[in-house]
Amino acid sequence: MNSICIIVPVYNEAGNIRPLYESVRQHLSTLPVSTWALLFIDDGSTDDTFERIRKLAAKDNRVQAISFSRHFGHQAALMAGIQAADADWLVTMDGDLQHPPHLIGSMMELLESGYDIVHAQQIAREKGLKSWLSTCFYKCYNFLSETPVTPAAADFKMFNRKVREALLQFHENALFVRGLMHWVGFRSTVIPYEKPPRNSGTTKYPLHKQLRLAWDALISFSFRPLRVVFFSGFLIGSLAFLFAIIAIVSYLFGKTVPGWTSLLLCILFLGSLQLIAIGLLGEYLGKVYEETKKRPLYLIRETINR
Repeated sequence: MNSICIIVPVYNEAGNIRPLYESVRQHLSTLPVSTWALLFIDDGSTDDTFERIRKLAAKDNRVQAISFSRHFGHQAALMAGIQAADADWLVTMDGDLQHPPHLIGSMMELLESGYDIVHAQQIAREKGLKSWLSTCFYKCYNFLSETPVTPAAADFKMFNRKVREALLQFHENALFVRGLMHWVGFRSTVIPYEKPPRNSGTTKYPLHKQLRLAWDALISFSFRPLRVVFFSGFLIGSLAFLFAIIAIVSYLFGKTVPGWTSLLLCILFLGSLQLIAIGLLGEYLGKVYEETKKRPLYLIRETINR
C-alpha cells in the first residue's frame, strides 16, 4: 500500500480547519493506504487558523503544518507543500471544502490504473462575472500558451512521487502550479466533480488576485503576446505603406487626400499600440528582474509535527 499526503494551503480559514480534518479523516479511513498526513500550509493567516491547526496536531500527529512569516500567496503555499511532503501520492486541494475529499478514492483508483496525474475538473459552474472571466482566461491562455491546461481544473489534483520530483526541479518565483503540472508532461487524466458550496467564511481569493494570477500565467508560459504585437505592427506597417502609395499616386494626379480625422485616429491607434508593446516588454523584463534577485519563494515562521 502507498502513503498519501494531502496538501492544503490556508489563509484565514479558521472555520474550515476542523470540518476539513474530520472529512479527510473519515474518507481516508476507508481507503487502502499505509499512512496518511494532512499538511496545512498557513499562508500568514491573521486569524486563529494556525492555533486551531495546532490543537488538532496535538491530538493527531498525522496533522502537520507549516506557517509562513507573512502572506506569500497561494501558489507559493502550494509549492511549499509539494516541497515538504514526503509520500507516494500527493493531493493538493483548497481548505474551504469546495474540493470534496470523498473524490480522493476515485483519484487513487486512476493513479493505480497507471496515470501519473489526475486533474479534478469542475462541472456545472456557477453563473456570473467570475465564471465568464474564468472561461475567457482558459480560452485565451490555451490559445497563447505552448502548454494548454485543462479548463475549469484549478489546483485540486492528485499525483505520484515521480511528478513531485519533476516539480522540485523548478526554482522560479513567478509560479503557476497548474501550468507546471501540464508542462512536466507524464500521463494524466481528468475526473469531473460538482463544486459544493463553501463551508464557512468568504473566498480569500478575490477577483483582483485571480486577474493577477491570470496575467502572470500568460507572461510566464508564453511569448506569443510579444509575437501578436510584432505581427500587429507588421500588418499596420504594411497597411500604412499601401496607404502612402495611394496618397502619392493621388497627389500626382492632382487629388488631395482628405482626412484629418482619420489621420488623428491612426496616430492615436499607433500610439496606443506602442504603449501596449512597451508595457508588455516591461512586464517580461520585470519578470526577468524578479528572477535575478533570487529571493526565497517563502519564509517559514514555524512548523508542527515536521
